[in-house]
Amino acid sequence: MRTYLQVLSPFIGLSAVLFGLGVVLGLAMLRVAPEMAAAIMADVEEFIGTARGLSRLEIFLFIVTNNVFKTLVMMMLGVILGIAPVFFLVSNGAVLAIVAAGAGAAEGAAVVIAGLVPHGIIELAAVFMGAAAGLHLGTVMVQRILARPVLFMPWVKSAWRLFVRVLLPMLILAGAIETWITPAVAELARG
Repeated sequence: MRTYLQVLSPFIGLSAVLFGLGVVLGLAMLRVAPEMAAAIMADVEEFIGTARGLSRLEIFLFIVTNNVFKTLVMMMLGVILGIAPVFFLVSNGAVLAIVAAGAGAAEGAAVVIAGLVPHGIIELAAVFMGAAAGLHLGTVMVQRILARPVLFMPWVKSAWRLFVRVLLPMLILAGAIETWITPAVAELARG
């Protein structure tokens, strides 16, 4: 696993850069296309609304299912020239920036930070590793298209092992923190 993570390390860095570009894009959208940013915010509020009225356990399962599904799909669809991870990272960075800016205006920066950091560190690390695996699979696929002698299935198996052994536990832990700890930390930040 350590060797595979070493192979992925440049792709993990690229994933963080793409997510950061998405954040910049989201902040720019707030200024240049506020109506589009408002529509994105409304979509996010509607999505979050589907979890209203659920028990904590149901919220946990909702969060984990959503994050696990999206990370796995992004990772495996990376074989299509790495397009899915790029789209996922940039769009999610933009959405995070828009939502954080809106929440920051309403509640203050301290509440936003408290609402993101406890679970976000673990969740983003898992997402960046999953995206890196998808980007790597896309690179391997490009090598195969260019008729370079490279094995594909061993890399798919490595990506799957990474998902099962590392990413899935990280996403479950992040979901638990987001469900039970983050709300308490955010409430403390509200004063």
